[in-house]
Amino acid sequence: MVDFKNCMDKAAAEMGVNFKGLLIQKASIKNGVGRIAEDILGWDCLIQGINRECYEFYVPELGHIWHPLIIRKECPIGIRIIDSYKVDFKEAIKIFHEYTHEEWFVAMRLSWPLTPECLEPYWHIRSITGEEVAIGADSGTPST
Repeated sequence: MVDFKNCMDKAAAEMGVNFKGLLIQKASIKNGVGRIAEDILGWDCLIQGINRECYEFYVPELGHIWHPLIIRKECPIGIRIIDSYKVDFKEAIKIFHEYTHEEWFVAMRLSWPLTPECLEPYWHIRSITGEEVAIGADSGTPST
């Protein structure tokens, strides 16, 4: 898995901006549909800077070349910064398969839900049939 701290440091040096943390991470899936972790090609990341501005850039998985293209974006309202999480995307995919018995997924993202009572960020994985599963990024607990 890609070291996001390293990628954030590279992007910060490129932009001359200090980053506060990760807001959203969306998977780029090979051919638009995936079955295993290796089908994830990379991640579109939305990062908040300490200046309260947001920046978006693509981070490839290991084995792919990284060409930084950093775009300044408006920050979404109400999304919390993800400081850390325990369940990586590979484990989240395994949990998705065990919970849904679905073979294919078409979308995957990591974010902190907009509801204040949530105690952890969540992986959201959508199956090819449209079922969306939320998996706690700290607890590993799935729900629909």
